[in-house]
Amino acid sequence: MWDEVFVDGSWIHLDPCEAAVNEPLIYEGWGKNQTYIFAFSSNGTIEDVTAKYTTNIKKSMERRDATEDDMYAAISAAKIALLN
Repeated sequence: MWDEVFVDGSWIHLDPCEAAVNEPLIYEGWGKNQTYIFAFSSNGTIEDVTAKYTTNIKKSMERRDATEDDMYAAISAAKIALLN
């Protein structure tokens, strides 16, 4: 897990464990295959930000095996949990 912070109108990637600032592709260098990466805000917004963390979004999309209904249900459940 890592954080993003809103600074001067932009979201900036921060990974305190790796001392990484604005290096969203750092995990690809570890051989990680990003499939689903979602951003959660305190106001209940949930956004798919996978494209920011991979150089090959097409491959990420091909790895996804959840149906649209599954994703909608998971995002809805996450929103409820986030707002409670």
